[in-house]
Amino acid sequence: MNWKKKKEDLNIEGDLNVLAVIRSEETRKDLAAAFMGIEGLNLVIEEGDLDDVGTQLMNSHVPDMLVVDVHTDDPAEMSRLGSICRDREAGVSVIATGTNATVDDVRRLMRLGVVDYLPQPISRTDVFGTVEAMAQRARQAGAPAQTGGRVISFVKAAGGMGATTLAIQTALCLRNLDHGNAKVCVLDLDLQFGNVALYLDLDPGLTASDIIGSPDRLDGSLLLSVMSHHESGLDILAAPRELLPLNAMTAASAVQLIELACAQYDYVVVDLPMDWTDWSHAILEHSGLVTLVTQLTVAAIRQARRQIDILAGEGLGQVPLAIVLNRYERRSAGSGIRIKEAEKALGRSIDHFIPNEYKTVSQALNRGVPVSQIKRRSKFEKRIRAFVESSLKVLMTRRIRAQSAAA
Repeated sequence: MNWKKKKEDLNIEGDLNVLAVIRSEETRKDLAAAFMGIEGLNLVIEEGDLDDVGTQLMNSHVPDMLVVDVHTDDPAEMSRLGSICRDREAGVSVIATGTNATVDDVRRLMRLGVVDYLPQPISRTDVFGTVEAMAQRARQAGAPAQTGGRVISFVKAAGGMGATTLAIQTALCLRNLDHGNAKVCVLDLDLQFGNVALYLDLDPGLTASDIIGSPDRLDGSLLLSVMSHHESGLDILAAPRELLPLNAMTAASAVQLIELACAQYDYVVVDLPMDWTDWSHAILEHSGLVTLVTQLTVAAIRQARRQIDILAGEGLGQVPLAIVLNRYERRSAGSGIRIKEAEKALGRSIDHFIPNEYKTVSQALNRGVPVSQIKRRSKFEKRIRAFVESSLKVLMTRRIRAQSAAA
């Protein structure tokens, strides 16, 4: 077995200093073996428990990573861990290790400020994942985020427009770029009625509430830890299970969330609530494309026009906007409105027409797969692909302009 791990394999730039405070001899041996042979990593293991972690010990080793052994079922230890996370120096990432931690335990650890958890017995695979995440976090610290060319945000004219469905299918289509290697995530920020995880048949252990509840601890590692991974390769930030007030998130934390997501992924798809907030405005401002989803009814077109007016009134007219008409049936006689009439009411042309293939789309959602896996060469698939291709051109233009402005 090859125990060596080169720095470039883990994307380490420079050295990473690791201090571990471990209580048992067996765990100390496991940890030493798991870290053995990693280039660019300096490991110091001290015997002790959380009470032994103090300023003098930290300053003596100046760690980038602090690994601490914790009993999650001990309130006193959890309180002490919270104090360590609050009092740590900037740039120190706290990693917890222990046995038998439940999903709720991990959520509590994240809220305290712990950025990762290593279950015991400690495996080399888990350590590699943690080290790589910490190295990436160090590289990204202070680096300006380029969000304009990566984010597609979905806004609905009203409830029931199918915006979540289109957001998911768009993300799945983006995922297939670069021979299926594109890194894509969906942020379900409809804090009260989000259904992305449900549509993808996911049962997330952690959700957006775990980020919203710890805005001062939000970094790339925390974001990755709360993501639910779908078999398609998508990462999903699931909407909260509980009903959160829309003002539970701040504009500053929303911008930080978008910037971190852009640092981790090639493309970020955001499903927004219908209601306007300060933080939804901030996300739209940092988007490369805003997608307004509506349908061909008098009420939906009227509400879409209101959203367009709000976008302009909020000073977001510089952000590219795509109007998508969902569940369109060319020969529908029951809508009571024609395309020309709809475009006149909107004050602009409709950019994309997504056909009504309800049965096929429902099957795709139930299985959490692209529509192409249910029915090849469907009109819906072709239209989604055309929408994505058009969106990529818009994102590329935004990216080029952002790079030129930064030069």
